[in-house]
Amino acid sequence: MAGPGDRVVDGENGATIKCSVHGSGPFTFSGTIKGLSSGSDRVTVTITDGVIDADRKIGKATIAVNTTQIPNTLTSAASDCAVTVVQDAVKAGSLWATAACPRITDPSSPGIACSVGPITTFVIENCDGS
Repeated sequence: MAGPGDRVVDGENGATIKCSVHGSGPFTFSGTIKGLSSGSDRVTVTITDGVIDADRKIGKATIAVNTTQIPNTLTSAASDCAVTVVQDAVKAGSLWATAACPRITDPSSPGIACSVGPITTFVIENCDGS
């Protein structure tokens, strides 16, 4: 989405973020992050079916990525992305984590494939947590 250390804040520069983190261990979470890359390309990252285990350290999710640079959305297989909580930072309404998806593809063009690397970090805060 943005370069390392950059932040996408809901309402700034046309960005929108919607998220939820529910539970007390295990947790369920989801989110949609829309913003501009450092190259001014519109990027959307969607996280669905997220679950953090009762140990509050690891979990899984489905992740989809769309940019103006590719014709269609690339999506992981269901719950195929490993999620690791950063420094125990998970609670109702908030999650800091890394994500790694071995393969995200466009189902209509199976020859187009990418991955989401293990250093991909996301922070979703001030989410619905009730």
